[in-house]
Amino acid sequence: MIVTNSLAVSDEPLVSVGLQRHQIPLLKTGVELYELSSNRLKFDRTFKGLLGASTGRLHAKIGLLDRETVLVGSMNLDPRSANINTEIGVRIESPRLAEMVFAVLKVDVLAGVYQVKLRPNGVGVRWIAVDAGNPEELDVDPDTSLWQRVRLMLLSFFIPESQL
Repeated sequence: MIVTNSLAVSDEPLVSVGLQRHQIPLLKTGVELYELSSNRLKFDRTFKGLLGASTGRLHAKIGLLDRETVLVGSMNLDPRSANINTEIGVRIESPRLAEMVFAVLKVDVLAGVYQVKLRPNGVGVRWIAVDAGNPEELDVDPDTSLWQRVRLMLLSFFIPESQL
């Protein structure tokens, strides 16, 4: 399971280009992908409470692997963080801790997120609001304008992935 900021709430929108390049392969391998939406957070007091003052934007780096391993730290999973920035990350192999973290981060039932899924034909992705009370399916990045998406697409041709 991966939970990240949506394009609309990212403080560095170009980073989403790096994720978009890997969304389909990740989804095809069975990874569950979720994106935080500041507009949808107004429906979800639980998630809003977990984020505190940073409501609308995730900065935490917490990973759960196979419900046995927890990754936590300041490091982004990108080449820049690995090779240029001063970052740290810790891997803890503890099924008990992993289950506790998973229980707290029950993202798959919270209203403040969209689940990113493959389109039925397997080409491209779709954003689906998680909560049943406010159903919504989108074929474009949530809470973004056409201009934002076009601008990002044009800029993506000039930014190497190693710098995202």
